Amino acid sequence: MTGNLANTNDASDSYVGACWKANSGTTSSNSDGSITSTVQANTTSGVSVVTYTGTGSAGTIGHGLGVAPKLIMVKNTTQSDRGKMLCMGTTFVADPQTDSTEFAYTGAQADNTAFNDTAPTTSVFSVGTDAMTNQASQPLEAYCFAEVQGFSKIGFYSGTGNTQGTKVYCGFRPKWVLIKNIASNDDWASKISGLTGYGLGGTRTRNVRYSGETCQTTADIQFESNGFRCATTSTYCNQEDTKYVYLAFAEMPMVGTNGTIALAT
Repeated sequence: MTGNLANTNDASDSYVGACWKANSGTTSSNSDGSITSTVQANTTSGVSVVTYTGTGSAGTIGHGLGVAPKLIMVKNTTQSDRGKMLCMGTTFVADPQTDSTEFAYTGAQADNTAFNDTAPTTSVFSVGTDAMTNQASQPLEAYCFAEVQGFSKIGFYSGTGNTQGTKVYCGFRPKWVLIKNIASNDDWASKISGLTGYGLGGTRTRNVRYSGETCQTTADIQFESNGFRCATTSTYCNQEDTKYVYLAFAEMPMVGTNGTIALAT
């Protein structure tokens, strides 16, 4: 259900949503961490939805994936503000477990207490005292993603600043890509195939921001059979010697929509 807010259901506007089936709505209590959580986990597709109540003190949260997630998005559901995002599993930045980015916001990646300067493990992720990830007595939601070959790719790349483009290998043709310049104050850039102007070679992308969304053509993200290419000099996705984080999902994944492995017959 969408309600009547302009961000989700304004008259005559078009909308697109990204949805994942975690575990068909089946939840379980998880006590792997110091803070008890409620988890929906699809370990085949590497996605879990976690809810918990903040304590205001540093602690750990069970995520239910069985492998360490590479990306975690946490939202304080009582705040009308953006959530915190942690992207892990890389040596591209000096201390990846230390830095986080605010989702749908222009700010650069920053060192803070959101995830307690601690990398997630195969069973838990850590939270510090930041209100967006662990405000005392407040309900919080976390979306955890682990890479799955043929289905998802999460990582970093460095921009080249030329129109031949930075090629990012995913191992599949993307359906949806989300990119953020983590070094400067830029909007998030998103592209999804299947919409007019957003196809394999289409130049249109969507700016993702807290205050609203706009369509523009300067961040030219082209989908290819085994990844995507940023054929542009735009700061959104291919500024020279600039670091970017990305999240990509396959158009025709090896993992089916119900979490099963989809093999050709």
